[in-house]
Amino acid sequence: MSLSKARDVEVLEGEWECMDCGYIEEGPSNRRPKRCPECNAPGSVFEFFEYEDEDWNDDDDFEEYEDFDDDWGAYVVGDANIPLVGQGWLSYEFEVPSQSATLPAGWKIIQYGPTSPANPEWSDLITSVDQVVFFYGDPDFFFIFQMWDVGADNVRISTGCKPDCEGDGDLDVFDFLCFQGKFAQQDPYADFEGDGDWDVFDFLAFQGAYANGCD
Repeated sequence: MSLSKARDVEVLEGEWECMDCGYIEEGPSNRRPKRCPECNAPGSVFEFFEYEDEDWNDDDDFEEYEDFDDDWGAYVVGDANIPLVGQGWLSYEFEVPSQSATLPAGWKIIQYGPTSPANPEWSDLITSVDQVVFFYGDPDFFFIFQMWDVGADNVRISTGCKPDCEGDGDLDVFDFLCFQGKFAQQDPYADFEGDGDWDVFDFLAFQGAYANGCD
């Protein structure tokens, strides 16, 4: 005989994206696709993205940034161009060296107003980022402004590798203990197979990812 109690899990509305081919399927957060119908990848490669709140108004938040006189930032130019009309969506990856003590190689400082600091520090910026912006040109060069904006979808920030359950940058026995705890709670993190079940195959998948290590 066993007694059990159902967990109260918040179900969010959004879409699942296959990170291998970009296929998108709408559905709730508790219904991960079993397999991608486009590239046949397993459900574990899908990531969930919650829909934005329709009541959110970016004009309200923008009021905080109306005075640009003392604002500044840092930027880096990617290797690939943005797609032309008709080329469809492309994926890009940008590494942000958050642990660097000084301005990383390839990055440049940009000052937005007349009272921006003369010699700003990278450490001051990276520990207090207010916004992230995607742009289609190099601010150092002269170019004709275009009558359109750069669009981005499914922006993600990754801070480490999946088997690092504790998120401390090290793989050790404590990550195993962390995984076991999340498995017992049926936490989505412990569903390493991505099939909506918590079973021995998730343990095997975790052990395989652990063995591969973190780059």
